[in-house]
Amino acid sequence: MIWCLIAVAGWLAVAATGHCARAQSGLSASYRISLLGITVGHGTWDLQIDDNQYSETADAHISGIASKLISGEGFASTRGTFAHDRAQPTTFEADIKTDAEIDRIKMMFDGSGITDLLVEPPLPATREREQVPITDADRQGVLDPLTSLLIVADSDEPLQPRSCPGRIPIFDGRRRYDVALAFKRMDKLKSDGGSQPVVVCSIHITPIAGHRIGGSIAQHLIKSDAIEVALAPLPGTRLLAPIEAAIPTALGTIWIVAERFLTTDPVPSASSRPQ
Repeated sequence: MIWCLIAVAGWLAVAATGHCARAQSGLSASYRISLLGITVGHGTWDLQIDDNQYSETADAHISGIASKLISGEGFASTRGTFAHDRAQPTTFEADIKTDAEIDRIKMMFDGSGITDLLVEPPLPATREREQVPITDADRQGVLDPLTSLLIVADSDEPLQPRSCPGRIPIFDGRRRYDVALAFKRMDKLKSDGGSQPVVVCSIHITPIAGHRIGGSIAQHLIKSDAIEVALAPLPGTRLLAPIEAAIPTALGTIWIVAERFLTTDPVPSASSRPQ
């Protein structure tokens, strides 16, 4: 669950076009996480794009009433390049601390998948036997949780149904799962300046490997079709960023709402500046 919250708070869909991938631009955002109207955590997300390279960092902290579900904190970062109209990670690191586990993860990638993986501490043998085995194939053709959300848009108009992509294969160091976004509706959210047009996507998470066999969280994710995220375009760019997300739980719906967006306007790269 902590991974899901970090991903939503720092991610849940970023549509990056070729223009953004070839210019210098950035975003710094913060999110409030609430349950039953009570603030239970915060998250941040920072993105920097410089020509064909990108870097991202995201973190989240959960406590209070949400501790009945999970409490903990996490930090993740990734770096990579844009090639062939897609984001390709080169490195990923994460530190996760929850009631259930403490993980330190480092991964290296090439164009086909993961080339090097370090996960500490190793799982106890008893825990390993309770989980769906991870094979070499599960580490191929995958993205890390942050890079998976840098999605290349195929249109100049981001607010449309196809801005919600299909299946995204993800490996976070411990688990292999698919995230599928599907168009749900066009909407408008209230903001300080009036109303903000958004595209709302449903989110379905399918565990593939590394999860506990018959685990309650995995079963909840498989059955849930009510997770959703509202995406809005960032001024001056072709980026879509999450400004609100809802995750149903046994205690109620967890809301993740953007509190702050600071953007850096794209500037011409050195190769495109007038000589």
